Amino acid sequence: MSTRTTHVSTKSTQTIQTHQQDGEIGFLFNPANRTATLHPIQVTRVVDGDTVDAVVKWEPFQISIGPIRCRLHALNCPETRTRDKDEKRRGIAAKEYMTEVCERESSHLVAEFLKKGKYGRYIINLYVRKGDTLVSINQMLIDDGHAVLKVY
Repeated sequence: MSTRTTHVSTKSTQTIQTHQQDGEIGFLFNPANRTATLHPIQVTRVVDGDTVDAVVKWEPFQISIGPIRCRLHALNCPETRTRDKDEKRRGIAAKEYMTEVCERESSHLVAEFLKKGKYGRYIINLYVRKGDTLVSINQMLIDDGHAVLKVY
């Protein structure tokens, strides 16, 4: 595993470090202990109920990265690309639900980036920021019957 450190300078002459390992966007994680951090995101496409493409906003330096593919953590939605007509119907309903939530809450979405998954997608918890409170979209999908809890 190779590690590359990049220094990024801003107009205010502050210098920050990002760490890149195996193609990861290092600032999404705390490089000291690899813990998750919250970042505002803009969902650009809902792929299906549990996968989105998003642009990550790195607020301290007004930088946007992406779009990157993100998979919601610890849940599974029905597939939209399947021959099973009932599963496809439920998958389309989950995708429409996710699309509606992301459009309605577009300016309040934040993501907790946990890790990079085996298919190259970032595993995230997606939240709506309501003042000082975070409402889990992951949990909303489960509570409203569009997903089941599944830890990979």
